[in-house]
Formats: sequence, structure tokens, C-alpha cells
Amino acid sequence: LLVLNGSGAGQIRRIVANDSPRGWTLDTPLEQVTLANSTDPPSFVQLLPFRGRNILHRNRFSDCGAVQFYGIGLENLVTANVNQRMAGMVAWGQWREWTPPPPRPGPGTHPDPSPARIGGEMGCGANPNWRNVFDRNVFLESNTVVNYNTAQGSNANFLGGYQLASTSGGGAAGAAKGAAVPGIAMNQWVVFRGNEMQSNGGILITDDSTHVLVEANVVTCTSLNITVANTTTDVILRGNTVVPGCGAR
Repeated sequence: LLVLNGSGAGQIRRIVANDSPRGWTLDTPLEQVTLANSTDPPSFVQLLPFRGRNILHRNRFSDCGAVQFYGIGLENLVTANVNQRMAGMVAWGQWREWTPPPPRPGPGTHPDPSPARIGGEMGCGANPNWRNVFDRNVFLESNTVVNYNTAQGSNANFLGGYQLASTSGGGAAGAAKGAAVPGIAMNQWVVFRGNEMQSNGGILITDDSTHVLVEANVVTCTSLNITVANTTTDVILRGNTVVPGCGAR
């Protein structure tokens, strides 16, 4: 269970029992949430499978797609990896709208097979990226930075270049639709620190990403630089080095 907004935003708890259709027992009580009868906007919570607390350390990725936290990605560390001719490292939280489950089938009937009603692609609400850290990764041979929420990003860029990106919004290239609840960002508390991007790589922070730290990164031989969209909030850039073209640092 995740608390998505309000005074208790960012809390993560494990559900240990389902006591009733709308009642759950948590492993640890929530510290604080904004209730529906408060004068402040209420806290929204999301129930989802936990995908997180992974460490990707000292791997080599080459001639492959992206290393990405697609949808749910919680408290992961990606550090000291070497990357070459692959599609980048992406924190890619997504809002996938909310579709109520189909009614229970009666005797002798079959469940609704519509992919819009069942399955993981659409209708499952918030799939956020929280507290992911990309640290001291090296990109040897980069080509481009693109927005993965576009047709170019999702289809054309694999094997075509690198990015370090934090994206969110409408979801995976139209696989999801709709907009997130206002004030609930799908990418929060993401850190890009000490990474080195050579040969036209870059960093892209876009959509509704918030509370992102980009510090001590080195981007060389590039026309792409470090790009922060004006739709983001609370993005801190500190101590980065960007060298356009292919001159000396």
C-alpha cells in the first residue's frame, strides 16, 4: 500500500491481511494521512504489487534495450554499471487510469475478456517510481535523448541511443490513457548522481516529475545536455559538467 499524496505521502506498507472488501491490515501503522473529512485535500492510497529494493551493481549492458523501472519502481539502486549502444536508464512511473473490475459472472457465463477491463496494461491506477537512485553509471557510446512517452521513444529508439530520464504522465506510449489525479506525480524523489555520459548522451527530466536531484554528472561531446521540462517541479541541478561538441573538458 502506497500513500500517494497529502501529509503522509511516500509511505509504503505491506498488506498482511484483507479483512473485508475495503479493510486491510498493514505490517506497520501509517504515521499520518489526510482524511477525507479534512479541510485539506484527502490522501489517496494505491494497492499494488511491490516491485522494488533491487540493486543493479557493476553490470555491463550493450546492444540491448533500456534498463528501466517501467511502471512500479520503488527504492531501487542502479550503480557503477557500464553501458554501450543501449537505450538508456529510465525511471518511468505511469498513471494508467482506473477501470473498475468487471462484475462477477453468473453461473454458466464467462468473464468479460475485454483487455480494457482486465489485465495489467490499463485501468490499474498509479504505477509510480519513488526513491530510485542512478549513481556513477558510465555511458560509453550514446546517441540521443528522447521522451519515452512518445511513439519515437517507445518504438524507434531501442538500440538507437541512450538516455537517463524520469518520465510520467499518460503512460507507456498510449498503452494507458487519462491523466493522473492533480497533485500526484508518478515520479518522485529520484536521484541522478555522478553519472558520465559520453558521445551525445544526456539527461531528461520531464512530465510531472517532482523532487528530483541531478548532481555531479558529466555530459561530454553532446548537443543534448541536461534538459528539464517546465512541467516539472522541485528539480535541483547541482555541480554538473556539460561539454557541448567534442572539445576538451
